[in-house]
Amino acid sequence: MPDPSTQSSLRETCISLVAASLLAVVYSVSLLIIWIARLLPHARWTPTDCILVTGTFYNPNWFIAHASPLALCGVERIIFVTDTPRTEVEGIEFFTPPQWMFKVLGRAGAKFIYIFIAGLKFRPDCYIGYHLFPGALSALLVAQMLGRPSCYQMCAGPIEIIGGGNQTENALLVRLGRPYPVLEAMAMAITRYFDLIAIRGSSARQFLVENGVHAVNTEIIPGSINLGFVGGAKERQFDIIFVGRLAEIKQPMQLLEILRQVAAHLPALKVAIVGDGPLRQEMTEFLHTHGINDNVQMLGQRSDVETLLGQSKIFLLTSRNEGLSIAMAEAMASGAVPVVADVGDLSDLVNHGQNGYVISPNAVASYVDHLKILLDDPEQLERFSGRASEAARNYNGIDVVSSHWHRSLLGANMRHPNINVSQGNTPQG
Repeated sequence: MPDPSTQSSLRETCISLVAASLLAVVYSVSLLIIWIARLLPHARWTPTDCILVTGTFYNPNWFIAHASPLALCGVERIIFVTDTPRTEVEGIEFFTPPQWMFKVLGRAGAKFIYIFIAGLKFRPDCYIGYHLFPGALSALLVAQMLGRPSCYQMCAGPIEIIGGGNQTENALLVRLGRPYPVLEAMAMAITRYFDLIAIRGSSARQFLVENGVHAVNTEIIPGSINLGFVGGAKERQFDIIFVGRLAEIKQPMQLLEILRQVAAHLPALKVAIVGDGPLRQEMTEFLHTHGINDNVQMLGQRSDVETLLGQSKIFLLTSRNEGLSIAMAEAMASGAVPVVADVGDLSDLVNHGQNGYVISPNAVASYVDHLKILLDDPEQLERFSGRASEAARNYNGIDVVSSHWHRSLLGANMRHPNINVSQGNTPQG
């Protein structure tokens, strides 16, 4: 009888190969479509002052953080092609496929068809997609077929490309299980065709430039925070707060181990964990097993996140990967001091030793030490709090982010992309 571990390993290998094969086919067909589209002539386009946006939006706050600055950037009409209409934002219209289409074609297929239909109906001046696969890829393909510029929102940073995207949370990509260099090369080849890549910080730009993307085709545009809803309470009831999905990419079990060690030093420690996900039950068991369930409140999904952030002293994030966390920016604007992993572009906003601390990934002892430093020194905590708030407001304020979009969407490579009506444009890099 086969060993269960051997069976499990074989099953995972088969799933990985199937996922990799499927993705390779999708990327190959996409590159073929792009190549053909660039050979065909495109009719002259009359500007409509309209843009089309598509992607997967994980929660209402995340959607608002990205949609709101677009709505204020000066474009007359903004169409969002989504699975379902999201939280209402003034100036945003939704164009949503019917449920039967999702059942027949799947989410990605249905949205791709509706992006193309929207392209013919609304004739947008440009197409914006969140995450390379499948949102930005769909936007790119339709833009190429209709002869318009496209923008890729690299929300999670280079992990959307590295290894073929196996470290992301996408349902197909996560099944890769391991990195595939050939898929990474194909993803990078596709990325070079975008007229604009909106990134979250300097490390993402460096990655793209090193892989053949012109710096002029990148723009650092973070998610926004609404300054009208952030502010710190006089008495902050939580020493530490975490906000995010309780999924492996956020490493919440590592976070609990850090909290266990800090609670041993500060028995009165009060912590709020906001969010839900597949690891919630395991986390709850850990709290009871280690006797810190009185220290840590598992609050689940909440509609008053801004209020909770304003009631917290420190924002803790142990993620394996990040772009530039909107939850962190909101926390900082509210005066919560960040103690976060040195991943992605978090250090663009967190100045180590000035307004917070960036910690080497997985360095549990270092997290614990720096949390103790802040909680044992109220004066330093207060100084860091003021600096954190100022930094986030200046970097992620909705007016600031909106101005980035205004400049980018009116830029030469978007208003006047390198599209030759008879020949097609040439890929950047």
